[in-house]
Amino acid sequence: MNERKHVNILRTLCLCSALCLLLSGCSIGPRNKTMMLREPSPEPAGQTVTGSGQFEIHKQYSFPLEKLDQSGTGTDSGVSVIGWLDNDNLLVLASVSNASGQTEGELGSMSCQYGFYNAILRIEGQLPDCVSLSPDGKLVSYQMYNDEIGKYTLIYSLELSRQILNCESFRTYSAPVWSRDSQKLAAAAVMNGEYGVTVIDVRSGSTERRMEGDETPLAICDQYGDGSVLLQREAQEEGMVSLEMLPSQGGETRSLFVGRVSEASALGPSSALTLSRNTLRYVTVEEGEESASLESAVQAYAFSQDGQYIALAVQNMDGSVDVAVGRWSGNHIVGRHVVYKNIGNSVLRMLFSPDARRLYVENGSETATGATVLEFS
Repeated sequence: MNERKHVNILRTLCLCSALCLLLSGCSIGPRNKTMMLREPSPEPAGQTVTGSGQFEIHKQYSFPLEKLDQSGTGTDSGVSVIGWLDNDNLLVLASVSNASGQTEGELGSMSCQYGFYNAILRIEGQLPDCVSLSPDGKLVSYQMYNDEIGKYTLIYSLELSRQILNCESFRTYSAPVWSRDSQKLAAAAVMNGEYGVTVIDVRSGSTERRMEGDETPLAICDQYGDGSVLLQREAQEEGMVSLEMLPSQGGETRSLFVGRVSEASALGPSSALTLSRNTLRYVTVEEGEESASLESAVQAYAFSQDGQYIALAVQNMDGSVDVAVGRWSGNHIVGRHVVYKNIGNSVLRMLFSPDARRLYVENGSETATGATVLEFS
């Protein structure tokens, strides 16, 4: 009887202890823990808050440039990534071999994620030069060569799957540049023995010659929306090169910057962004010649298609290169922030996808050229 009484007392004590633990918020035994897992980022980097979201690396893809050698001969001279066809695929120029073993060019599309390659156009006889994709992704211009003319420009429609223009009537000696609306193509050209700027109307096939006298453009850099052409030519100072804007209605060019530039973008009828000797500058002639240095140690830059964002490849003191993204205000960069650290030691160029969610980054070394596609969240 006493033993049963002791058992009842022990049960009562256990129940009281459990009730006290429950009321105090504790539990008997260990709690279950939830572990949050995330994919490792390429390199630690911060975030940039933008109007449409955050520029934070979500994924990265190694783009297979070696697939551009479709001939299997190791030919890599002239093959390249041309631009974004859409948000998932890039237009590329590949080398292929014909039945005689001769190397030819082939335009194709390649998935940025999986590397799937699809042929679009075989260019017989040679690898074309100065291949350029229109901003709307519907037209491709490229240059061919023959002994009588030299280099001449052809235009191919990706929508119609056929060639729509053959400009064999004049020689082009610079890479042509598309207008923002994809309707016109400007190139440094020789017509009737005279050097100048030739603007091709893609819809009608008509041509308009700009610049008179002894003015000789060296290269066309960009076109602004009003039809102004940004170009480089020899400056009055011997051995110097001048960046100038040619007005849409013709007339004299206006100097923006003296010095050779590796990249330049027209921001208005009298202003531009330039990259010269690894210094990014905003230049304008609106109120007298001005130049504002925005960033140093820049290897390459890229604008998003809507002009809202700019990506920079900036070299560090140790030689490594970071990729930074910021908002473009019209004359300076706002909220510049590193999104990818130590991408390599030499970035050659970058290209935003149409929706600005991906960035193609091409880097090189003395031995090889590689490419990475960064995908933002």
